[in-house]
Amino acid sequence: MKTSWYPKQSSGLLTALLIAASCITSTTMGFDSSMMNALNILPSYSDYFHLTTVTLSLNTAATWMGGGIICLFYGSVTDLIGRRFSLIGAAILTICAAILQAAAQNVGMFVTARILLGMGGLLSAGVTYKTAQYNSTWAWRLPSGLQGVFSLISLCIMPFLPESPRWLIYHDRHEEALEVIAATEANGNKADTVALAQYKEIADTLRWEKEYGQTVSLKTMINTPSSRKRLMLSLSVAVCAMLSGNNIVSYYLSYMLDNAGIKDTTTQLEINIVLNAWCLVIALLGTFVSDHIGRKTQALISTSLATIFIFIVGALTKVYGNSGDKAGVYGTVACIFLFQGGFSFAWTPLTVLYPPEVLNYPIRANDAIGWKLYMINGCWDVLELAFVAYFWIETKGKTLEEIDELIDGTKHSDIPDIDIIRQGKTDLGEVLVGMENSGLDGKTASVVASPTKE
Repeated sequence: MKTSWYPKQSSGLLTALLIAASCITSTTMGFDSSMMNALNILPSYSDYFHLTTVTLSLNTAATWMGGGIICLFYGSVTDLIGRRFSLIGAAILTICAAILQAAAQNVGMFVTARILLGMGGLLSAGVTYKTAQYNSTWAWRLPSGLQGVFSLISLCIMPFLPESPRWLIYHDRHEEALEVIAATEANGNKADTVALAQYKEIADTLRWEKEYGQTVSLKTMINTPSSRKRLMLSLSVAVCAMLSGNNIVSYYLSYMLDNAGIKDTTTQLEINIVLNAWCLVIALLGTFVSDHIGRKTQALISTSLATIFIFIVGALTKVYGNSGDKAGVYGTVACIFLFQGGFSFAWTPLTVLYPPEVLNYPIRANDAIGWKLYMINGCWDVLELAFVAYFWIETKGKTLEEIDELIDGTKHSDIPDIDIIRQGKTDLGEVLVGMENSGLDGKTASVVASPTKE
């Protein structure tokens, strides 16, 4: 039964669809954080649920609770049914959760919906700014429901996306895997040198993992020094992304602005819109330069800027908070923008870029102790800076299998690095060495016997 109709003869179109699906899926979480920031500003939201400090924090953190719960078992599901069907299931769950959140009648129902959203900003800031004018609970119900729109769009794209070639090879569907790689790399030409090299590199590595007992399991994450290093690097991304101080701005901007002396709801919502637009621009800049300056250098620059500005935000909040000094208040807001810009430069793109190159795991924490919180996060950022400088490896321009070599100390395939092959700096015959053991059937092997550079 055919379940995917991806364009096999146009690598450009297929790449565009894959990027679109990734962006739309990521937008759901970005929409959520910006939306919750805006909802925390709305009196209609806080008054309806009679929020206390505890329930406010619970409502906000619930999505991360859902992510923490599902990460314990959903990996097994994706390995069983494939990446594409797992994304489809997550999208359906997100749509249902968005409807449930929009219909919430009490804190329990709201939290349940957000936990489900966790299992599965600029736009939401603008939407909530408009709905804030509604004199009803639709001021927060409508933005809540709109979270499901992105998953609905994602569902429309999924039939035109292929399955992960690594998942296909792992399940001995080698011909399909080569077909997918050729579609993404060489407009469907299965005899293309680079496509063949990528296929064989993946096949060799997965075969080595199976032969040496590196099966998909939780135990595999900690049973070797290289596995523990992968876990450490992945956890560092989660910790840096969650504990650098950005979550204070992402979810509790209204309280930061209150402390800075800006208490008008409309003004806070306007600042929220401009801040999200600013972060979008900086994140796009960071995404563009990531492959030029490298992940590690980018993270060091970003963390350094975030560290400097969060200390300044804390100092200005202490000195000018609620003082009525307009210059001090404006200076505080300006530094909030600079802090978020510094954070967004690397951590917004690297949060979804670096973990898949090594591993992935979510973590979440928060606190509420006034200006001292900024200072605590600033001190933590100093530690993050040292950690990234010492432990991180550079993954720019590397395939996942080439990154294995950086972590394990050895490459599990005799294929030269893909960039070397692309540049024509190696004997094309090397690509075909051992192809008879790569899992391809005789018919497909004969097709790839005469590689081309198309």
